[in-house]
Amino acid sequence: MPTLTEALACIGKEAIAVLEIKDPLIAEAVVAKIHKTDTLDFTVVISFHTAVLQTIRALEPRIATGWLIGNHDQHMSPVRLCQQLGQLGSGLLNLNHLLITAEFAYEIRRRGIALWCWTVDDIARMSEMQTFGVQGITSNYPERFPMV
Repeated sequence: MPTLTEALACIGKEAIAVLEIKDPLIAEAVVAKIHKTDTLDFTVVISFHTAVLQTIRALEPRIATGWLIGNHDQHMSPVRLCQQLGQLGSGLLNLNHLLITAEFAYEIRRRGIALWCWTVDDIARMSEMQTFGVQGITSNYPERFPMV
């Protein structure tokens, strides 16, 4: 298995590295690896932990970040989510696909926020996410995307 440095060294202008940080204690080391491999423009750091996103922003504000959300209060509006995202200094929401409806996606996107989702393995749902304007889809079966 490659190290993070080895994996980042493979990133070129045609791809981006999406790094999920699960442990807030490694944020500083991840930023150092991004600098070491000169992949600042090709890396997005995502996390469920808002403290990680705040740390990344404080260490290197040029690194793109995204807030992972697995569930949320059904009464929380897209407006409120976007406000929280702005407070984190991020422009990307990456949600469990089950939380995304056409209306929800519209409200997020019209505020200039990038919208990604996870984990979509069903071709019909992939197509639906695409129709909603979702810009990034995580899947266990990327070979299914050409069928969408």
